[in-house]
Amino acid sequence: MPTPTKAQLEAQYRRLVEQVPAITYMAERGTHGRWHYVSPQIQHILGFTPEEWMSDPQCWRNQVHSDDLERVLAEEQALSREGDRYRTEYRLRSRDGKDVWVRDEATYVRHQETGKLVMRGLLLDITERKEAEEELRRSEQRLQTTVNAAPVILFALDPAGVFTLSVGRGLQGLGLKPGEVVGRSVFDQYRDNPAILENVRRALSGEEFTVINEVPQLQRVYETRWAPGRDSAGNPLGATGVATDITERRKAEEALRRSEERYRVFVGQSSEGIYRTEYDPPISTHLPAYEQAALGINGCLAECNDSLARMYGMHSASEMIGRRMSEFMSIDDPVNRTSIETFIVNGYRISDAERHERDVNGNSRIFRNSMIGIVENEKLVRIWGVQRDVTERMQLEEQLRTKQELEAIGRLAGGIAHDFNNLVGIILGHTELLSAGSDLTERVKNGLGQIRRAGERAASLTHQLLAFSRKQVLQPRVLNLNAIVADVQRMLSRVIGEDIEVVTRLHPSLAPVKADPVQMEQVLMNLAVNARDAMPQGGRLLIETANVELDEVYARGHPGFSAGPYVRLTVSDTGQGMDAETLEHVFEPFFTTKELGKGTGMGLATVYGIVSQSGGTISVSSTLRKGTTFQVYLPAETGLAETRHEEAVEEVAGGTETILVVEDEPNLREIIRMFLEDCGYRVLEAIDAKGALEVAQTFADPIHLTLTDVIMPGMSGRQLAEQIVSARPGMKVVYMTGYTDNMVAHHNVLEPGVALLQKPFDKDQLARKIRSVLDEG
Repeated sequence: MPTPTKAQLEAQYRRLVEQVPAITYMAERGTHGRWHYVSPQIQHILGFTPEEWMSDPQCWRNQVHSDDLERVLAEEQALSREGDRYRTEYRLRSRDGKDVWVRDEATYVRHQETGKLVMRGLLLDITERKEAEEELRRSEQRLQTTVNAAPVILFALDPAGVFTLSVGRGLQGLGLKPGEVVGRSVFDQYRDNPAILENVRRALSGEEFTVINEVPQLQRVYETRWAPGRDSAGNPLGATGVATDITERRKAEEALRRSEERYRVFVGQSSEGIYRTEYDPPISTHLPAYEQAALGINGCLAECNDSLARMYGMHSASEMIGRRMSEFMSIDDPVNRTSIETFIVNGYRISDAERHERDVNGNSRIFRNSMIGIVENEKLVRIWGVQRDVTERMQLEEQLRTKQELEAIGRLAGGIAHDFNNLVGIILGHTELLSAGSDLTERVKNGLGQIRRAGERAASLTHQLLAFSRKQVLQPRVLNLNAIVADVQRMLSRVIGEDIEVVTRLHPSLAPVKADPVQMEQVLMNLAVNARDAMPQGGRLLIETANVELDEVYARGHPGFSAGPYVRLTVSDTGQGMDAETLEHVFEPFFTTKELGKGTGMGLATVYGIVSQSGGTISVSSTLRKGTTFQVYLPAETGLAETRHEEAVEEVAGGTETILVVEDEPNLREIIRMFLEDCGYRVLEAIDAKGALEVAQTFADPIHLTLTDVIMPGMSGRQLAEQIVSARPGMKVVYMTGYTDNMVAHHNVLEPGVALLQKPFDKDQLARKIRSVLDEG
């Protein structure tokens, strides 16, 4: 094998050095001024690269802990001759500012190239060892502190009974200091206490036991654990003991025994009220139940927890104790009387009984009580009880009942919508026809105007009820709410005074939503008008749009929400605000705080219904004299919003086409026929689907369009249209209905591209719809 070259040997040596789990170095004496070499381990231990460390002559000095530097420099200066060694420990600050303990072991050697004396050494990371030593020191210190502070007495005796150890804070109870009795004989120290001396003899003989001794002179009681000391051969070698002063514990046990009956029922949940009512004088159990009930509510509250006090609007039990239950409840309330009499009849026991009471502020509260009476010598002396506040739950149940009632209103509205809309259509239709006469007197014109306005109000009320009940027919499409806000803002000047500043903050990249644009305009207009009415002296109306992401946590805390992306429409005002009572009813139909004749109470109910039917939710917050904020959340859509085109309002054109009208209400069919004939159309009539099919089969000329009711006896309008169109290809169809959304949707006439006319409608609406469908390609 060839002899390695010097360079190869140096390379091998360097690799070997770099494997050492410590920093190897070569540096000049004198504060490590110049570093000739430092191993790469410096980066692992201190965070510096070798190049950084060697490039700065002051690097080592700067990193040595200030408390260690002077000592280390002095130890280093002691090196004077080649071969001298030194070993020291100190702290170096790493790059991240942490202190690293190192052991520096160096030898004074001569540099092979320069001939100068240099230090060649190792820096070993001893941080873990130092930390362990420090933890051990602290542990020993804690142990010593604990022993000295422990409320016990630790002692040891040699085989002759002489104290070799006596420590612990418990010595204070005996009037002794730690170590004061060391060297004394236990037989001398306690010669007047035979019981203790007997225990000493047992322990010195090798017995292990626990015993309780009294020191009558000091009125103290001690529990002592004795254990024999033993040598390496297991022979008895003195004794050790731990004595604990249990004087206070004995007193506490006695007190606990006396109060056991008083506290035995105080178990229950912290949210439940636990109480004890005392009767002085006791109530005879021989009295009739109604007399006992009358006396029972005068019981004095002797004990309770804070939870019970909070149920009555107080902060702590001390405010409740001493009060009589008659302050909060009346026996005249049938629910209360029944509850108390049932308690008596059931042997002074009852579970989950309802009681109607009032708190200190006069607010009505509903409680559920479980009680047990303590009877002594045939007299009721006290009652223990556990009470739950179910006011909120009962209110929620009432809200549910209210919601069900509102749903019933919606179902009622849906049920009568068709017939009501037909009747309104007949009234408005005849009014419109009569108003077109040229020989009307002014009185007749006024009367017809009143009839028309009443009919329009009736139609509007029906639409509002359907909107609230989420049953109106919507025509949703993907739209941008910013466009709706812009359109409504142009109209607001006509309904909002100049003393109200309208401010909009619209998100520039607002996500689209799917909703009926006309209905969303109604939502925004209703909210704006509501804000206007709340600011009679003027103020500021703010309309904002934003994209929001609602997570699962938010959704769980807000019923009605599901997690996902939403578009939020916010309408805020600086008006009068609403109190809590008003907020509870703000979305109810016909609820209004306005003067008689100033509002129907359907505005916000309509908003609620439209938003809900559109798949969204609405929330409201308000502060009296500061203003109100409504926030509408609609699910965001991923598609592109459809562009809204303003249609020019042109005069309605008639035509000469033939139209088949299918309507089972004869009076309404007559109105529709007259409307269409006035527009120049040729009109064929049918009372139902069967009649319409007969007309379609027997009429020789073309039928250009069928205007049919959606829901009719026997066959629906959709089924009728399919059969007629199959026989007469190219014929157009327009559906009309006075029914609600879900009933119409069942007949598949809400699909895109289907022409639908909502009853009631006037001549102009009918003519425009017919003409637009006929003119389609």
